[in-house]
Amino acid sequence: MIYVLFILLIVVLAALIFEYTNGFQDAANAIATVVSTKVLSPRQAILYGACLNFLGAFFGTAVAKTVGSGLVDTSAVTQEVILCGLIGAIALNVLTWFYGIPISCSHSLIGGLLGAAIAHNGFRVVIWDGLFGKVIVPMFMSPLIGFVAGFIFMLILLWMFAKASPERINKKFKGLQVFSAGIMAFSHGSNDAQKTMGIITLTLLTFTFFCLEQNLGKKTTVYYDSARQSATVLPFGTLNKTGYVSDGYIRAKVLHYDKETGSGTIQPVDKKGNLTGEVLNDVKITRSFAIPFWVIFLTLLCYFKFFGSA
Repeated sequence: MIYVLFILLIVVLAALIFEYTNGFQDAANAIATVVSTKVLSPRQAILYGACLNFLGAFFGTAVAKTVGSGLVDTSAVTQEVILCGLIGAIALNVLTWFYGIPISCSHSLIGGLLGAAIAHNGFRVVIWDGLFGKVIVPMFMSPLIGFVAGFIFMLILLWMFAKASPERINKKFKGLQVFSAGIMAFSHGSNDAQKTMGIITLTLLTFTFFCLEQNLGKKTTVYYDSARQSATVLPFGTLNKTGYVSDGYIRAKVLHYDKETGSGTIQPVDKKGNLTGEVLNDVKITRSFAIPFWVIFLTLLCYFKFFGSA
C-alpha cells in the first residue's frame, strides 16, 4: 500500500513536470503575434494571455476526458504505465525545446501513454475509435482546415481593403489583433491545459480501483443509484458532499469488491455522513471520470509557472 501511494505521488509530480514543460513549449503561441507586431508589450501580452488561458481551462473538460479515458482502456492501465508515458513525453518536450523544434505537446503525451500501455498489455488496450476519431483525423485535418480558412479570409481582406491606406488599416487592425489573440489564448486554455488534468485523474482513478481490488474499500467512496442498482466510483481525492446527493444518487462506502465480476458490497451513509445499518450486495461498480477541482487548479498553477514569469 505504501509503495502504491508513493508511486501515486511520483506520477502526479511527473504530470506536473510535464505541464511545466508544456508551458514553455506551447503557452507563448497565444501571445507571439501581438508581441512581434508591437501591439502589446511582452508584459501586457503575458498578463492578457495568462488570464484568458486560465479562464478557458474552466470551460469544459472534454479534452481531459478524452486523454484520460477515451484512448486506452482504463482498467488495463497501471500507475507504472502512466509514469512511463509521462517520462517519454517529458523527454521529448525537453529535447525539442532545447533544439528549438516545434512539436505538439498533446501528441507527445498521447504517444507516450499509448506506447507505455501497448508495451504493458498489447494493442487490445487501445480504444481505436477514440484514437482515430479524436487524434489521428484531427491531427491531419486541423492544419489543412486552418490553412484553407486563413487563405480565403486573407484574400477577402485584401479585396476589401485594397485601396485603403496601410497606416489607417494598421491602426484599426491593432485592436482586432488583440481580440484574435484573446480568442487564441482562451481556446488554447480550453484545450491544451486539460491534458494533464486527464492524466492525473486517470492516475487517481487507477489508485481507487487498486484500493477496491485490495479490499481497502472503506477508503473508497461511491455514488449508488437505486434505480439502476449500480454504484459509480469517483477518483481518489475527490471532495464529496456528505449524505444524499441529487438525481437519486446516495453516497456509500465499499465494504468488499470482486475484481472478476466488477461487483461489490456497499453500505450507504446518512445525511450526516454516518454509515447506515443497510448493506447492499452484488452492486455493479462502474467508473466515473470526474475531474476534481483541485486537479484543475494545481495543473493550471504549473502550466502558468513558466508562462507568467516569461
